[in-house]
Amino acid sequence: MVHGQKKGLKAIDLFAGAGGLSLGLELAGIDVVGAVEYCPKAVETYKHNFPDHAETTKCEDITKWSPDEMEALIKDKMKLTKDDIDIIAGGPPCPGFSNIGRSKIISLLRDGGFENWAWGDKNADELRHTFIQDPRNELFLEFVKYVEHFEPRWFIMENVPGMLTSKIEANGGVLKIVDVVKKAFRNIGYQCEVEP
Repeated sequence: MVHGQKKGLKAIDLFAGAGGLSLGLELAGIDVVGAVEYCPKAVETYKHNFPDHAETTKCEDITKWSPDEMEALIKDKMKLTKDDIDIIAGGPPCPGFSNIGRSKIISLLRDGGFENWAWGDKNADELRHTFIQDPRNELFLEFVKYVEHFEPRWFIMENVPGMLTSKIEANGGVLKIVDVVKKAFRNIGYQCEVEP
């Protein structure tokens, strides 16, 4: 075995933070073999918590760390191929979906904190369930790219309950964010179930 590698299911954790989801996976008997996280302090904590795959834990902007690079890393350090990955897991950032995040952004709107953001003719109260245009809200698409590349048996994408009520205006209509996410996965051949 390489680096304390266990037999059984193997996962990669995206947007890993300090490792809460990885801990849950490991406690369930799943071997987390790699992770990607943007925050250096979180990565330091993560590597301390999961030394068995510290060499395959990357402190990177996921928009600049491709699935191909992760595949090459786990092949080099863990002697694994993409076919060995059973699960892609992670919790993409969600400031525009969380009730606290939306409340903070709306209060900034009311107070004029976002002078350069265009909100059309809507007032802050009308935006309560609207997709707040924070670029981090689109990071779930990076998660979809990893799922498409690795073709795991399963994926687990964690997010906040507010995602269920968030909406976006697109193509002259209003769509629920959860439907946009489901469609992104359907487009790559996956069905998903949403558990509140």
